[in-house]
This record gives sequence, C-alpha cells and structure tokens, in this order.
Amino acid sequence: MFRPIVIIITLASVLATASMAGAEEDNRYLTNPYQEEPTDWNDPWRDNTVGPRNQITTIDGHIGSGVRVTMDKGEHFGAAMRWPFASNGHDDPEQLWFRYYLRFPVGFPNTGKGKLPGPAGLYSSSARGNKPSSAASPGWSARMFFSPNYDERDETTTRIGFYLYHLDQALNHGDLLLWDEDVASLDHGRWYCVEGYVEMNTPGVADGTVAGWVDGAEAYQQDELRFRRESEPQVAIESFWFDVYYGGRDPAPVQHKVDFDSLSFGQSRVGCDDSAERGFDGSFFDDEGSVHESAIDELRSAGVVHGCNANGDAFCPHAGVTRGEMAKLLVGALHLAPSEIDHFFDDDGSPFEDAINSLAALGVTNGCGASTYCPDQVMSRAEVAAFVTRSLALPRAVDDHFADDATSAFQTDINSLAEAGITKGCGGGMFCPDLRASRSEAATFVVRAMRIWEMNAAAEPAPPVVLLVFVRPRAS
Repeated sequence: MFRPIVIIITLASVLATASMAGAEEDNRYLTNPYQEEPTDWNDPWRDNTVGPRNQITTIDGHIGSGVRVTMDKGEHFGAAMRWPFASNGHDDPEQLWFRYYLRFPVGFPNTGKGKLPGPAGLYSSSARGNKPSSAASPGWSARMFFSPNYDERDETTTRIGFYLYHLDQALNHGDLLLWDEDVASLDHGRWYCVEGYVEMNTPGVADGTVAGWVDGAEAYQQDELRFRRESEPQVAIESFWFDVYYGGRDPAPVQHKVDFDSLSFGQSRVGCDDSAERGFDGSFFDDEGSVHESAIDELRSAGVVHGCNANGDAFCPHAGVTRGEMAKLLVGALHLAPSEIDHFFDDDGSPFEDAINSLAALGVTNGCGASTYCPDQVMSRAEVAAFVTRSLALPRAVDDHFADDATSAFQTDINSLAEAGITKGCGGGMFCPDLRASRSEAATFVVRAMRIWEMNAAAEPAPPVVLLVFVRPRAS
C-alpha cells in the first residue's frame, strides 16, 4: 500500500498543507449523509442497528437535516457505529481530515465526560474499554470527547478534546487531551464546526500527529505520537467511529442529547463551508433565484442579518418586514448610535428594543401612537422609504419621480430615496407605496443605504487642525 509522505512539524505546516490540497470533494470518502433518513444513510456503517446502542433521530440541522444522539439515564451508549474503509472499497488511509458540526443543546446537563466521533484503527479489541494496544492486540483511536469546563464550573458551556489511545499513553484508558479553552469551550445551543486531523506515524517512529480546529480557529496539535510499532505497518486508519458514549464506568445520571450535522472526511482538509453540499449557494436556501439574493448575502456577511429560523439557514424573503426588524436592519447597517432613553412601552422584551430606541432618539420615528411603536406590525413600501431616508438624513428631492404617490404622506421621503439611487420603484413609473414591503425588498434598500453611508463616512474630512500662535507683547 502506497503511503504518502507528509512531514508535519507545526500546526502552521498542517494549515499550509491544507491550503495547497484544497477541499475537493473528489478527495472525500463520505460527505454529509444526514440529508437522508437514517435507514438510508446508515447502510455502509457497521453496528448500525437503531436501538439501545444507536439512539439516533433526524432533526433540523446546521443547514438542512442533522441527527440527534440520545444517551438515556442509566445508560452509556448513544451511538456506536463505524464506517470501515475496507468494506466501503478503500485502502485504509495513512492520514485523514474530518469535519462535523456539533451542538450541545440548551440545558445540556454537563454532569461528566463522554466520547464523541473520531477516527480509529480498531483491528482488535484494544483501543477502547481501558484496553491499550499490545503486540498481540494492536490498535489505536482518536475519538473526540466532551467535558464540563471545571475551571469555571460553567453550566452553559462544554469543552471538547481528543480521547487518544496510543502506544505511549499514561494509563490503561486513553489520554484526555483537552483543546484550547478559549477556542474549544462551546456555548450550549449553538452549532460549531469541529475539524480534526490524524497522521499515522512511520512504523516504530514517534512522528504521528493529531490536530484540531473549531470554526476554523486552531485549537490543538500534538506531534511525535506513536500509534503502531515497527512490526505493524498494516495498522492504519481502519474506520471512522461514530461513537457517542457517556462515561467511563458510570452511566449517565440523567438523559444527555448531542446534535450533529455535516459529517465529512477525506484526504484533504474539508473546511467549514458546507453550503455547496446542500444544493444552494450563499447564506440561505430560500432566496435562490431572487433578485435580492446578493443584497441578502451582503447583509449576512456584514453581520446585520442572521436568518429567520433557529438554524440560521432561511431568510423568509417573501415575508413582510416588521417595524422591529426594519429598526434592527438600519441600526446594524448604518451603525446608528444607541439611546439610553426608553421611548416606547410596547417593545419591552423585544429583541429589537435597543434598535427601536436608537431610531427614536435620532428622530427617524415617533412610533405608531401614544408612546407605542408596534414592533410586530408589517411595514408598507412608503414607510420603509421614510425610515431609510430619515436614517441617512437625505436631502429633499428636486424632482417628483413617481406617478402613484401624490396622496402619500411619505411622498417627500420616497422622492428623496429615488434621487439618492436607492429605489427605482415597482415598475412603470410607479412606487406602489401602499404595498407591503417584503424582507428581501427591505434588504436591498438597506444595502444601498449602507453603501451611501460608507461613502459619506469615507469622505468626511479630518477635523481641522487649530494652531495657537502666542505673540510676545512688545515692551512699552
């Protein structure tokens, strides 16, 4: 079997290798199986029977479908499947990159440690169950593991790392190799992209490597590892082990659930971008083909929008934009100043309250009634025009641009918006002022406004330099 020569000295060299190799899907063994039902995607896996050892259900994932693994109270197993390379038509590789999205749900109990998926060389009964490798029973494993962050006793984050069986491990069980605390302490309720890498050692030589990343940030590397003896050249990466297990010896004291999505592994770095695997481009799946898609993606890249669903993969482009949402868009895109004054009583507890108060403080809105804002009320195109025009403080227009807004209370704002190049109307010389404004239309208005704001900010002259000249009075 041909063994590619890869010399890895530091994590920087691993990253350099990754950038040269790219993330071509031709180099992947498996890509995102969770878009199908478990009965479809688990066929190539060994020990795949859904039941007490594989409590796996389909959920809404990071994007599209994912899986939830459950470890019941009094039990250890949540999943125990393996994807063997040989039985799937491949030689056992010498190196492997893997990636999956991981989420500990809100309320994850954090009562103890457990195992998570990772690569392994399970050629015998060793490398698990407190049985280290021996000459008669060789093997290794580089599963991930989860642990409470004991330094802080934080109940809302869980830390991850490698649970590594190798020839030089300290005890009978695998070494617990925690990843960097700042990078690998995962907030509950949020999806994270977890990447790992393993490189087999030259037989008998301590030159093997494991490394890891979270959301693309370096989290761990250890070199000079031995997974196999000089007499064991046949030991390589035998399988990817989808193992989710509570403990140690003690079973789960309460039920634990862990979510996974976008599993992929191959011969080059996979990376965190899984949008191409989902069959759509950009940030959201439901704006494909929309004339507003580029504007929506621009707002996502700027951190102004985050989607309309829990997964963050949908934008709901055809839904009407609410007054609260519009306030958030404008404040985020135009960097409008915060206000310490609470202007309205009907937005208490709204996620848009701070943005609403910013608009009120700047005179963009007086609300919808006496001390009320109506944050959930859908806006018309004319009302959106008024908000954008006032947020940018656009000058009064010279010309009347549309034939259908003469009776609108916002005609002046609409014309200012048109004169600034932010709108061309709805067609045929019309603006359609009374039509409901969609979220996608609002996105386009806001992106064009954001560009004007950026140009104005760049053109602002530096404050004048004042020179104070002191003249000594002449003696009389």
